[in-house]
Amino acid sequence: MKFLLKLFLLSLVFLLFTEAFANESQVGIILGSTSGLSAKYDLGADRAVDAGLSYSIDDKYGLSLHIDYLLNKAREFALGEWKPLMLYYGLGARVLDIRRGSNSGSTRVGLRVPVGVYYRLPEPKLEFFGELVPVMDMAPDSEFSIHLGLGGRLIF
Repeated sequence: MKFLLKLFLLSLVFLLFTEAFANESQVGIILGSTSGLSAKYDLGADRAVDAGLSYSIDDKYGLSLHIDYLLNKAREFALGEWKPLMLYYGLGARVLDIRRGSNSGSTRVGLRVPVGVYYRLPEPKLEFFGELVPVMDMAPDSEFSIHLGLGGRLIF
C-alpha cells in the first residue's frame, strides 16, 4: 500500500504539472471493470493525458491507479444523431493494490492500451466516453486481461 501511495502522489504531481500546459481539463467518473474518478487533460494537437483512481471489481479486488497518453480525435465518425463521435487510443500504465483473495496485499503493475470513443455535449460542457482496454500485467507475474469502461466528465 505504501508503494501505491507514493505512486499516487507522484502521479498527482505529474497531473498538476500537466494541467499547467493543458488547453482544457475534465473531471468525472468511470464505471466498469474499474469504477471511480476519472480526469483528462487536453494537451492540444490532438493529444491528451487521462488518469483514473478507482476500485477494481474484476477477480482481483483493490485500489487501481492508471495514467494514459492518448492520441485524441484519431478519427471522427457519426452514429445516427450522435455526431461527431471521436475515436481515441493510447498507451499507459496501471498499478493495482490487491485487497482481497489469495493475492491480498500484493501489488500488480502493468501496461494499458486504451481504445475508445467519446461524444461531447456543447451545453452543458460534458464528455461521455466508452473504452476497451487490453491490460498486460508485468509484475509480480504476467497476466493479460481486458477492461471495459463507460463514463462522463465535466469540461472546464
